[in-house]
Amino acid sequence: MERYGAKYTDTLITINKEDYAAANNFKLRKNGTVEYVPGVGINIDKISSIQGNKEELCKELNIPSDSTLLLSVGELNDNKNHKVIIQSLPELPSNVHYVICGRGPLKEQHEQLAKELHVENRLHLLGYRSDVIKIMKSCDIFVFPSKREGLSVALMEAMACGLPCIASRIRGNIDLITQGTNSILCNPNGYMNFVDVIISIDEEIKDKFSKLNIIESKKYSVKQISEKMKKMYLKGDIFHD
Repeated sequence: MERYGAKYTDTLITINKEDYAAANNFKLRKNGTVEYVPGVGINIDKISSIQGNKEELCKELNIPSDSTLLLSVGELNDNKNHKVIIQSLPELPSNVHYVICGRGPLKEQHEQLAKELHVENRLHLLGYRSDVIKIMKSCDIFVFPSKREGLSVALMEAMACGLPCIASRIRGNIDLITQGTNSILCNPNGYMNFVDVIISIDEEIKDKFSKLNIIESKKYSVKQISEKMKKMYLKGDIFHD
């Protein structure tokens, strides 16, 4: 459908580099162009103004305040692949807890899996939350094991919050993360890969990734994205009489 529609398209806008490369092989209408815009943008100013409180969050979860908190944000479905992190919990130190913000059809399955693995007291399904940024800033590591993504707003927000991120090596995520420089990419199908990486994140690495992610996330500011979109729509060759 995208290839067919391209024949009638003046400007095709893509949000990740894999789609951009694919779209460049489409045949667009005469003088048609393919553009790359990194997502819809995030509100850097708003994110910067919000403070986290790990002690408060741990109290809500009824766990020790010195726990290590892994966080995911997203619907509880197969694509988000939260089960791979749940599977990793028995292999991680007992003070590591997994927090998920999101609702979805796999809630009971995730709870059952945690129970079978005897880690039900270390899995915390918070459902829908309106204070996700505050929660991000109260956690230690953002884990994002999705099987498919476009360009994730949640991952960009986690970067802007200064969280070290461990994400699956898939389209979209590879645009945001430079392996080993500002975060780490893993095979989404192997939970032991996540185990090894989570264990390897010490305070020095956390501090390094935190600073670099905050800097990197500024490229995805909604102000910058809006300016790019505005320039595209104002280009004379987009409009025809």
